[in-house]
Amino acid sequence: MRGIAAWLALVMALPAWAQPTGRDLWVGVLMRENEETGLTRQDGRVALRPVASLVEGQWHVAPGVDPDLDDRLRETAGRVPAEWLPLGRRLPGDWRGWLVDGGQVPVRGSGPLTPRPIFDELMIDTDLRVTPTRQDGWSAEVAGVAVEGQATVRPFATAIGARHRTLATALTPALVDAEVERFAAAPEPGQPPSPERRPTRRQWQRATRELEPAAHLRRADGTEVAYLEGRATVAGFTGGCGASFSSVLATKRRGEPWRPVWQQAWLACDGLYIAHRPLAEIERDGRTCWLAGARYEDGINFWLGPPNTLDDYPVAACDIR
Repeated sequence: MRGIAAWLALVMALPAWAQPTGRDLWVGVLMRENEETGLTRQDGRVALRPVASLVEGQWHVAPGVDPDLDDRLRETAGRVPAEWLPLGRRLPGDWRGWLVDGGQVPVRGSGPLTPRPIFDELMIDTDLRVTPTRQDGWSAEVAGVAVEGQATVRPFATAIGARHRTLATALTPALVDAEVERFAAAPEPGQPPSPERRPTRRQWQRATRELEPAAHLRRADGTEVAYLEGRATVAGFTGGCGASFSSVLATKRRGEPWRPVWQQAWLACDGLYIAHRPLAEIERDGRTCWLAGARYEDGINFWLGPPNTLDDYPVAACDIR
């Protein structure tokens, strides 16, 4: 009894946000240790990058738009046990991990939270090892997602082989629609006509496409969600830009065709564009959020936002409590 009384006294002495409630939720991304996260791609090591924490009913997110908070958080780097947000809060040691190949594994974090080159993002080592990959893009960077706390997690799996080809066939027409709509020859209202030529719908349909492996999720009710992105190049096009990086997010109910719910297209002749990726659907008490990411020229950003969209949210736009 003395031990229990002492423990209760210790808990009550903690600030309110530091007391355990059973409702706290932590979300992170499992990153392959490669040349961008600081180690070699071949050894299969995986680091955990915290993205968001729900503590005492309040969300805290990686401070990408708050330089002061970022500086204060980085002052804690190197401490053991590792701390994250809210400031002074210890990172959980044990997580549940969902890999992009569909596997589910326990994940143990250890050591301090430290910045990793090249992008200087704060991560913690884990005991997880995955099969090395020679692929580029998202497959070379993200190994999966990790969650600690009570929630249902439905990860987006990387579609390969026949599954990828089926999704690519079904969703490529939506990529063409995005390109035609985004780069239409007719100017927007109030804007002068573009002096550059733009490819026609037929040219986009016949373009050479280099597609990233599709991301795919199937919900309990049978609804499917898929994401496809990649570069399209119109051969021999002159007088303007004939290359695009396009993406589409679509849903499909049983017995119905795919329905695009989000899409974008970038002219890619200068090599500058933003690649997106849905990573997981997280649900609790009937409320659902998405963990998603965007890859830029100078880094990768992750966030929590509403489902069925990949718009970037600098704050946690998640109504789970």
